[in-house]
Amino acid sequence: MSARDDDWAKAKRLCRLSAEDVRKARALGLNPRKLIANIPSPSQRWKAPVRDWIGELYRKRFGEPPGAGAAAASHWERQIREEDRSLARRQQEFRVAADYVATALAQLPMVDRVVLFGSVARPLRREVPRFKKFRRAGVELLHECKDVDLAVWVSDTHHLELLRKSVSRAVNDLFAAEEIGVAHHQVDVFLLEPGSDRYLGRLCHFGTCPKGKPECAIPGCGARSFLRQHEGFVFDPRSLTAARSVVLFDRARASGPPQRARTDFEDRKAICEIAEDEKQQEAIRAVGLRNAGRCADEARRLSPLDPAGEEKARRAAEPPLLAKRPRRGADEGVNGQTP
Repeated sequence: MSARDDDWAKAKRLCRLSAEDVRKARALGLNPRKLIANIPSPSQRWKAPVRDWIGELYRKRFGEPPGAGAAAASHWERQIREEDRSLARRQQEFRVAADYVATALAQLPMVDRVVLFGSVARPLRREVPRFKKFRRAGVELLHECKDVDLAVWVSDTHHLELLRKSVSRAVNDLFAAEEIGVAHHQVDVFLLEPGSDRYLGRLCHFGTCPKGKPECAIPGCGARSFLRQHEGFVFDPRSLTAARSVVLFDRARASGPPQRARTDFEDRKAICEIAEDEKQQEAIRAVGLRNAGRCADEARRLSPLDPAGEEKARRAAEPPLLAKRPRRGADEGVNGQTP
């Protein structure tokens, strides 16, 4: 086998080409090393695979082979169905994430209402997507949901860090229970004032406030901890109409978040918490029994006939407190007893 044949074999393996793809590339006079150099990197999602590039060049130069039109149409239909299925599934995952977050926020007394709005709350419309392959062909797909938009009415903005932590825990529980991955920054919480529905700002995703990022320099951002402002953004109240939104929680109307069936993960978590409580109680009882035994030994050691030891014997015979064993430190006396 010549060096040229070795290069073609390597290009076929690395570029994942079929024998027909290699034939087309040879007919076009392409260099196998150039094919390897044109393999898309993970950051080049806009770049078509090498086999698609070869096929496009071959069609431009030699035209469509007989019967290729029907096969290409079938291939397009299959790809469109797969993309639509993926985009619809992503919307459903975002909807589950909204339910998890609403359930967590409903536990906070400062939260009066939670409403889901945006593309996750409505049926998906068809549009030409941002993906290069479909955009160039003018093919319409279902709308791509990029985040979860939640409008939250809060009566107190002094404890927004607690609100942020609740959202983060809900997203973590979602992944642990449902294996649905939603990034923390993909949950956008728009804060509004109860009664007036005045837009206050968005809940910041950073762990500290201010974070020192360029976006923290926006006027008004961080005036209240974890209350973020966006330059030039104006909240549109029409997005909260009944036709374009879904109410997930309303404290005034006593309508809570949707009830979900407990998952296996949540059942195991509850069982572990119960077992942990039982272990702690058992440990407390064991410590109490050991302390009681030491006290009884001390009472027997001290002679009741000794006037100076009567008071010590009485104190030693008293049952010890079982609330919490004191930590060992410089303030403890002999045998771990607090002086």
